[in-house]
Amino acid sequence: MSDNRELEEAGPTPSQSLTRTLRSKYQQAFRLFALNYLSRRVPYLLVTEFPKSGGTWLGQLISGYTGLPFPRNEAPSLQESVLHGHYLPGAKLDSLRRIFWLLRDGRDVLVSHYHHLLIWNERNARQPKEVLYHRRRLRFEDYGDVRANLPAFIDFAFTHRPSRLHRFTFMGDWATFNEAWLTQDRVPADLIVRTRYEDLLENTKVELARVLGAALDETIDVDRVERVVEDHSFERLAGRKPGQEEKSSFLRKGIAGDWKNYFSREAAEVFDQHAGSTLVRLGYEADRSWVDRVP
Repeated sequence: MSDNRELEEAGPTPSQSLTRTLRSKYQQAFRLFALNYLSRRVPYLLVTEFPKSGGTWLGQLISGYTGLPFPRNEAPSLQESVLHGHYLPGAKLDSLRRIFWLLRDGRDVLVSHYHHLLIWNERNARQPKEVLYHRRRLRFEDYGDVRANLPAFIDFAFTHRPSRLHRFTFMGDWATFNEAWLTQDRVPADLIVRTRYEDLLENTKVELARVLGAALDETIDVDRVERVVEDHSFERLAGRKPGQEEKSSFLRKGIAGDWKNYFSREAAEVFDQHAGSTLVRLGYEADRSWVDRVP
């Protein structure tokens, strides 16, 4: 099936796709402007993550608890809000009320990224440029054969640098993005609240209460936390239990450790070559011998 045929089946016409792309570029630019300049007047909360680390979910949880707007995929308003993006540390972020730095195991991130960038779902079908862009550069014979394609995709994810025309803000790869936050000295440490997607999954109520307690100058209402967690559970949002995969859904699986279902030894070696030391520094493995245990 050609890229053009897939674009037709994905839904939007070329003019609709262009309109959505231009709107998205404007919204990205305005969010960047708001974070760098308006934050000196508006006390924004920011969730920053490498893509596919669960940032939208964390933003929904924080917004649900605080009652603050969460302008997802749109330009932020000039009022206190929860913002979300893939921002590197910078001195101009020191005016934010709080920064939530969200981590996720890079191996799971890459598997999730593969599905989002190369397999159609209800979200990317509405704005298909990313899928078409990556399929034109990674011409796999069968995009559904994730395990066979993953080594090449991982290498691409760590080495490809898109042009400014395609992405005028580029956060780097999973390792460089998180290393930048791990070693940064441009934002005061007390502004940053660090959490992990895996901890949120394992005990959402406890971890969310900890994160909110570290960020807000108020006593945390545990009953409200419980209601918010229930309202934004994977089961309620996706309509199925975590682990029940739906490849055509943006909320594909909702679990940690899914990389073990897709990584071959070759994929593990490629990932370790690019990001093995970062994986250890972030606490996802005790050392780099995990590669030897991948069949």
